[in-house]
Amino acid sequence: MAEKPVKGDKIWRGAALVVLCGLVYYLSYDHGRQSVLPQLEKLRLEAVATAEAQRREILRLTAALADCGEKAPASEAAPLDRVSLKVNQSRILFNGQLVVTLITVESTENKAVVQLNFINEERLVTEILAAGGSCKFTLEKRNWALVLSALSLSTANLNLVELKTL
Repeated sequence: MAEKPVKGDKIWRGAALVVLCGLVYYLSYDHGRQSVLPQLEKLRLEAVATAEAQRREILRLTAALADCGEKAPASEAAPLDRVSLKVNQSRILFNGQLVVTLITVESTENKAVVQLNFINEERLVTEILAAGGSCKFTLEKRNWALVLSALSLSTANLNLVELKTL
């Protein structure tokens, strides 16, 4: 014999089903939200590290610019004789009139891509230099050559030579 349905049994079953579905949805939503938090924290830490690296590079370049201005009088603006740069690193020379940047090093071809930014002239020059090759330029009415003297996997040594005219 079949049992007689209890009055309101369908209502209780429907309510229990709704509560159970709500509980499953809440637990799955909360789990998904919790699984994203480590990824968000990782992205935040990467952004902080990038900002800190950029801040340090700005401070280094500012200090280099200040050192150039304090050490050499305007009439004798001869910068360092040798400049060692890593890839994507810049050096400020000639009391802030020239910024030399090493763009890339192609060690298999024994070449480097160097960018010269003449600040006062608002001119940007990009040169591909082979080892031993040079890039000539004029600054402060004097002739100069930037010579690529040595290469490694991620660094280049550049010599700055004043060209004398006879």
